[in-house]
Amino acid sequence: IDGAFSYGKWIDGLSAGKSFVTTGPMLVTEQIRTGDVVTVRGTFESRSTVGMIEVIKNGEVAQSIQGQPEAKEKGGQRIQFETKIPLDTTAWIAVRGFEGHADQRPRFAHTAPVHHTVEDQPLRPRKEDVAYLIKRVEDELTRHQGVLPETALAEYQESLDFYRFLHDQAR
Repeated sequence: IDGAFSYGKWIDGLSAGKSFVTTGPMLVTEQIRTGDVVTVRGTFESRSTVGMIEVIKNGEVAQSIQGQPEAKEKGGQRIQFETKIPLDTTAWIAVRGFEGHADQRPRFAHTAPVHHTVEDQPLRPRKEDVAYLIKRVEDELTRHQGVLPETALAEYQESLDFYRFLHDQAR
C-alpha cells in the first residue's frame, strides 16, 4: 500500500491483486484493463532458474509465458513479462510462476486474483467444478444418514439442491 497502513488500504490492495503466496520466488504483477482486454505484466525472480509463468483465467491456464530470463547480480534469474488476455466474460485473473529445476520440491509464487466485470456476462462456474461439489455433498449425506438430526441433513439437502441448480447454469 502507499502511505500509512490502514485496514481499508490493505483490503483495497488485496482486491486489486496486490498480494501473492510463495515458497521462495518473488512475483510482482499488475493488471490494466482497456475495454475487453487485460494487459498483465510483471516480474518473476528466482534464486535459481526461472521456469514457467502462467496466466490463470477463471481457474484455467489462459497463457503460458516463456521468455529469456536475465541473470541477477547476486545469483538467480529474473524475467519481466507482458501479455494480453481477452475478456469475453466476467473473469478473475491471477499469475503463477515456477522455478525451473525439476529435481526438488516445486518452488512457486502465485498472485491473488483480480476480478474484472463484464456487464451482462456473469461469471459462471465450470461444470466439472460443480459436479465435484455435488459428489462431495452426496457422499456427506450418505455418511451422515442416521447420525445427524433431520435439520442438519436438510441443510446438506439444501446445498445439494443448490449445486444441482448451479450445474445447469455452469459452462
